[in-house]
Amino acid sequence: MKNNELIVFTMSCKCCDDKQNILVDKDKASKLEKIKNKIICDKCIESRRKNVNY
Repeated sequence: MKNNELIVFTMSCKCCDDKQNILVDKDKASKLEKIKNKIICDKCIESRRKNVNY
């Protein structure tokens, strides 16, 4: 069986700088590291939806 070590990964929203810690394995952490500057939190997504004019 494969031994996957879990690490704490801190994500921060690019809009409001809100931080959230999640537990991920090393493979997932390396993938998240590549996109961490593009992550937007749920609060910012909801506020953007409310501000869109159709």
